[in-house]
Amino acid sequence: MNRVKRPFAVTCLVALVLTITATQFLRAWVAFTDFAFYREQLGTILPVFFMLSGLSWGVMGVWLANGLWRGRDWSPRAVRWGLVFYTAFVWLDRLFLQASGPQTVNWPFQLVGTILLLIAVFAALALPQTQLFFGESDERTLKNRRTQ
Repeated sequence: MNRVKRPFAVTCLVALVLTITATQFLRAWVAFTDFAFYREQLGTILPVFFMLSGLSWGVMGVWLANGLWRGRDWSPRAVRWGLVFYTAFVWLDRLFLQASGPQTVNWPFQLVGTILLLIAVFAALALPQTQLFFGESDERTLKNRRTQ
């Protein structure tokens, strides 16, 4: 069987997905361990929302990272859609939850960072070697390929 070398861009995407995954699991863990404090400050619903959303995004991130690492044919599409939904979630979270806090937020910096992240991920998935790795430009089934 042919071995297809994992492109560096895919390795970077896996690292990015795992970083976001870790922050979401951390979000859930902090909400769980300090639940009494957050319930006193924010009521009961927001800490539960933090836990459930963190766990949901964390589980999705593990699933996506596994698919990317193994070169599954569904993973590029799932990463694209997952990033779009995650970006929408993060911005809604920022606009409705962070906007009401006492902190100062540098909205232009966050917007530019978000746009650059979207461009980088979509560009990495559009590279020819990345498409070849996932079989997007190859008619062989992934069952017949082995990845390193």
